[in-house]
Parts: sequence; structure tokens; C-alpha cells
Amino acid sequence: TTEEFYRQEYLCEFIDGAGQVFRRIKENTIAEGEDPIPGRNYVMGVDLGKAVDWTVITVIDRHTHKVVCIERFNKIDWEFQASRIESVCLRYNTAPIWLDSTGAGDPVADNLQRKGLPIRRFQYTNSKKKELIENLVLKFEYDKIKIIDFRPLIDELEIFTYEVSPRTRRIMYNAPVG
Repeated sequence: TTEEFYRQEYLCEFIDGAGQVFRRIKENTIAEGEDPIPGRNYVMGVDLGKAVDWTVITVIDRHTHKVVCIERFNKIDWEFQASRIESVCLRYNTAPIWLDSTGAGDPVADNLQRKGLPIRRFQYTNSKKKELIENLVLKFEYDKIKIIDFRPLIDELEIFTYEVSPRTRRIMYNAPVG
């Protein structure tokens, strides 16, 4: 856990921003993304959405741990989404694609895989969500990641909160509805 979490939850200190999950966001924000560098290794994460939710493609440089590209869109059909994902993948040196294949993601993953793209299916569960969030918390805390100054991303990181269940003492991570 982070030092602030330990001080708040175990030493019962009052900490500003209590309940906020991600700290040091501003310190780990860079002005803009980067164009692909030939020969560089990248990795992509894709969270699919369609009508209400947004599809978000995030590309990270595996060497520098910088977010180099974010694309965000909604209200387009699955076929066109697959084309956009393919385009970003190829532009960033055929980056491996970690795709949320839960629910509607499976057919999109199948489509991209048929095209020969390097798909890594990710089944999103509560325990995996907790692991991902805690890993990202530590990356921010110890300045091991840099993100683009992209307002929707920063807003989502800033409003993310946690609660400790009084009964089980388990941590539950939440984003406000909507």
C-alpha cells in the first residue's frame, strides 16, 4: 500500500484527499503524446464501448512507460471500431493489443485476431480490477508512469475513490456512476 493509505487506515491520521485513489497525477502528466518511433516496443489497451460508454484506445511505450496515444470515441459500429483499433495497432509497430473481451468484446477480438493482429484477451473481474488499480496507484506514487494531459483521463483518475468495508476490511474501488 502507499504511505498515505497506511497512515490513514492504520494510524488513523486525517489525510487531505482521503478516499482519493490516484495521487501525483499532475506530477506525472506530460503535455502531449508522441508519434511512433520505428523499432520501439509499444503495448495497447482497449476498453470497448458503443452507445453510452466510450471506446478508449491507450498506447504505452514499453521502454519509457509513457502514454503516447489516446483515442476515445463512441456511437460507432463494432466493425468501424475494429478498423480504428487496427489502424492504431499498425501505426505503433503492430503493438500487442490487450482487449477487454468481456461481453461484447469477444466478437471484436475474434475479428481483429482473424486479421492477424496480436490480440491478448482480458477478462475483467473484480479481483483483476483491484490488481490493475493497485498497480497503477504505485506507478503514480513512485513516478513510474507518464500520462498525456488528456482531460477525460485526468478527470476519471481524480474522481476515482476507495472505501474499506467495515465488516471485511476489504478495499473496494469505485468511480461515481456516469
